[in-house]
Amino acid sequence: PRSLKVGEFPRGLQLTLVKGDFVIRSEATMVARPDRRLLARWWVNGKAVLPPWPKKIQAIDIGGLVPIGREMKVAFGLPKTLGRLKVGDKVALQVMYSPGMVQVLTDKPLPFAWRLLKDDIKVPLLSNRLEFVVREAMLTGGKAPAVNPVVMAILERLEAAGDKYPNITAKIDYKVDMLQTGDTEARTGKVYYQGPGKKEPAKFRIHFDTLRQGAGPKIKDVVDYAFDGAWLTVRKQRIKQMNRYQVAPPGQKVNPLQLGKGPFPVPFGQKAKTVIKHFRPSTRPLKKADPKNTDYLKLTTRRRFRREFSVVWLEMWVDRKKGLPVKIVAEDRSENITTVLFRDIKTPKSFPKKTFTLPRPPGSWEYHVERYKGIAKP
Repeated sequence: PRSLKVGEFPRGLQLTLVKGDFVIRSEATMVARPDRRLLARWWVNGKAVLPPWPKKIQAIDIGGLVPIGREMKVAFGLPKTLGRLKVGDKVALQVMYSPGMVQVLTDKPLPFAWRLLKDDIKVPLLSNRLEFVVREAMLTGGKAPAVNPVVMAILERLEAAGDKYPNITAKIDYKVDMLQTGDTEARTGKVYYQGPGKKEPAKFRIHFDTLRQGAGPKIKDVVDYAFDGAWLTVRKQRIKQMNRYQVAPPGQKVNPLQLGKGPFPVPFGQKAKTVIKHFRPSTRPLKKADPKNTDYLKLTTRRRFRREFSVVWLEMWVDRKKGLPVKIVAEDRSENITTVLFRDIKTPKSFPKKTFTLPRPPGSWEYHVERYKGIAKP
């Protein structure tokens, strides 16, 4: 070893994860052969992983082009030595660049050209410690998680029904059991759903006409929820109040009906691929209490989406003939159990334009408008 001059030692490496690649950057020139110049150490959930000593030494290919620069990329991968990982595990990586190359256990002599390669780095350099949370796509190589063929058939039938019946209306029985307080709220009404078009997002309207709280009497309580692609309007006739929430950025449209995200569990028009991405789907044989001539489907929110989605799990009973849901039971993060029964389902060709818009109320009503703030919570 020798003494280093002031300023001769460059700062450490910068390690990042960009679009499926580990990217290593340096202020000084590097020989961009990670298999010969880089060493890596890993941690899983805060514990260092020591790789086992190999039983058989394999020679490394030392041929090919040798680029030189201040950046090198390594395709993302999780080595088998990390053990059996699961979604949610925290993995950390740190790399060291060795200007003198990594010692290779091989009887092949180094090519003469390799001995001539020089870089601007005089001492080994360490990178930052990069930590990331394991996602399902990392474990499956970006492929969709494997799904039971029976479950997949139900999801595909559900998707096909959404394509076949873009417009749906049904009577609904809606009930919420609030487990934390012991309260119960039951409503009856009607739902209108219009699937997305080429330039229009999905729209819906839910019209409630009765309310029963706990064991109390059923009373008339007209409440409307209408979404036109950008604005969610809530009109409560009994207390003469209307609120409008802009749930999409100005000039944009959103899909508030995505399972687990919307204000109501409206299950129409769901895509199998999207459902599988966000939920773990499963099924079981029908029970006596289940709706007849249906298939049972349970969707459990995948761990990485639990903070983003309000629904923890959702059960669905899909009609075998039309492929449309006839019953839903869902639990949200506040431990509220919502049950929705769909009756007298119809599939009209179209809806009047005014179906999904609510006019401004009379001046005697309380009226509020809340413009887009990133996330609107009615």
